[in-house]
Amino acid sequence: MIEITIKQHLSVLISSIEKIYNKVILTGKIEIRDIYYLNIIYKLLNKVELSNSQNNMLINYYNQLSYHSDSICPPKVIKKYQTTLIPKFQQLEPADCNTYSKNKSILYWQENYTLNNSQIIATIDNTNYLINKPSDTYQNFETGKNIDYNKIGKIIFLSLESNTTNYQIKDFFNNDVTHTFNIQFVPVLNATLFISDNIYSYGTQNFKIIKL
Repeated sequence: MIEITIKQHLSVLISSIEKIYNKVILTGKIEIRDIYYLNIIYKLLNKVELSNSQNNMLINYYNQLSYHSDSICPPKVIKKYQTTLIPKFQQLEPADCNTYSKNKSILYWQENYTLNNSQIIATIDNTNYLINKPSDTYQNFETGKNIDYNKIGKIIFLSLESNTTNYQIKDFFNNDVTHTFNIQFVPVLNATLFISDNIYSYGTQNFKIIKL
């Protein structure tokens, strides 16, 4: 009975966070009084056992809410991968916020299978972590990219200069395997992150990543 009550309260809390999230997306602004929701999300992700869908949902809410807040400093992003952040609701001139050159490429690597999605996202916020990650162009990934993996773990892709999660992923046999990846937008990097649900072992894999 206690477990059912906790799940009910958790469902109500996530529903409340979702309402705040939807309001922020519509207005493009988060009020200071709403920032405490970010603290709640952080605690939920680190202290409460969540389902995969709840975990992924809260991570997305956290990223979006923190991005729209003027009271929170986003994590520092290394210059090599820092890009212009332009929310869809705001019209800017091309010269605005154009400090760094655009880098339209897709990074790829493999993470330890013991890490969950929130831990992987926290890892890529590290200012030095992405510096030596291999990458290739959007065009090469669209035609098919062979990647050699030399350990057991999750497959990660990070699509730079991307403001959408609308992608399709295909394997060597041209099968649509998009559903086997968690795909989410990372505002502070202006990038789309792909984390495989499956664990991949040694060998060569071919992937097509197509922006729709």
